[in-house]
Amino acid sequence: HQSLCSVSSRKRMDDFLSDDALKISGLFNPVKVKHFLNKTNVNKGLSEVDGGRYYIAQVFTGPDGFIHRYRKTWIWHNRPDDNYRDEWVRYDPGTGPDLFTIDGVKAPCFLCSDGESKRCIQRAADLAPEVVFHPNNRRRITEDEAYAGRARSIGAPMLVTNRVGASWGAATTGRCMVFSAKGELLAEANHEAREEILMWKLKPGRG
Repeated sequence: HQSLCSVSSRKRMDDFLSDDALKISGLFNPVKVKHFLNKTNVNKGLSEVDGGRYYIAQVFTGPDGFIHRYRKTWIWHNRPDDNYRDEWVRYDPGTGPDLFTIDGVKAPCFLCSDGESKRCIQRAADLAPEVVFHPNNRRRITEDEAYAGRARSIGAPMLVTNRVGASWGAATTGRCMVFSAKGELLAEANHEAREEILMWKLKPGRG
């Protein structure tokens, strides 16, 4: 996931974002989405403002338009605020993962540091999903077992993504991964900051 606008303070966010500019229903017009995406489902990370509150959001869209929006809940606290990474300073928390249906598959989504919360993982497990979306915005992903353990705890295949490029002022090196419900690493992309599309034929379902 990534921010739609890279801005360094709450004041700068006010300059770039507005209630009208990032209303989900307006940003993802169903007709335009259907025209460009045809039969494709896409999810995108962005900074969202709604009624004066600021969220790190992941939005899912498909041929018929808007599907689901998740707002990061266990937001990251980086007290030195290196490279504007202290989310406590800039964002409000969401309400945790919910179950939604995408292309006939039941799934929840949670973002980056959400996955470090036992409450988040337990809530996702209680939803009994068929697949899990776990986007990240990290400098580097090296903790394979941590992600494998989350897939096992939830009991469903998990799709892990990480950003490539600059996040605020920090360099991120990518590495998308696909885990089975048993925590097996099925496929992965490079983690050397090269843009790459990872394709894997996954069979959703409970472990």
